Amino acid sequence: NNIEQNSELVAHYIEAGADFLKTYSELSPEAYKSLAKEAQARGLNIAGHRPLRISLPEAIEANQQSIEHPRLFLFECFDGAQKFRELPDPIAAYDTHFRRQLVDGHDPVRCKALMQDMSASTTYWTPTLQVLQMSARAGDSGFREDPRLKYVPFILNEGMWQGDADQSANRARDKKGRNIDVEMYQLAKKSLVQAHETGVKLLAGTDAGDSYVFPGFSIHQELEQYVEAGISPEDTIRIATIEAARFSNLDQEYGSIKVGKVADILVLRSNPLADIRNTQKIEGLV
Repeated sequence: NNIEQNSELVAHYIEAGADFLKTYSELSPEAYKSLAKEAQARGLNIAGHRPLRISLPEAIEANQQSIEHPRLFLFECFDGAQKFRELPDPIAAYDTHFRRQLVDGHDPVRCKALMQDMSASTTYWTPTLQVLQMSARAGDSGFREDPRLKYVPFILNEGMWQGDADQSANRARDKKGRNIDVEMYQLAKKSLVQAHETGVKLLAGTDAGDSYVFPGFSIHQELEQYVEAGISPEDTIRIATIEAARFSNLDQEYGSIKVGKVADILVLRSNPLADIRNTQKIEGLV
């Protein structure tokens, strides 16, 4: 947030060979715009979180290359979005009552207009649906007692994941018993399909290592959730391969199977176009 040091910060990371600077939620609007301007002038991209006090049109105007996480259109499309951005500390307002407002005040017409603007831009969205799945299912013992926990380091599981899930389970319901986190998760999936149909450029990412987002397994689960939401298996696979390579400016070498490209290929025992879960039936790797 120290605007005076932005030039020095950008120069440092250019010298270090960085491809982009990651932005986080609590950046002030002034610092964000200054950083974006300085980065663009020096040929460096910004990507990551959309700061909570920055609107989506402002992020697009700043040429942010990708925006991460599933709450993007939940925050942007409810009728109190502008007031929320004007709060001195928006994160402090993120309680159960506010999350209910995100659901009840959701404006699909406003959302469609924003998605049309985003589709016309170069900015991608990485929804990481599993971030909200954890909140929605934190009270489900079947979800919590996952056998894959044996792969997770003790200090990560006990020091972060379990406390995170406990907190989510305790705050999921409002005073009337509505599970707001389940409703948010479902709304995020609807927004994903609407964004895809509107032409918003999508990526498949997971925030691996976040609570109950299992590294290695999570990318397959993310693809499952895209299909469950309503995106076709074929489009989902394109998002995870061709679009990923295109976003990274590596589509001349990666992203599809073609003579002259790098052989970076999963050999599967069953067809993922018939069932997206077949991406997990791996015979080998070339």
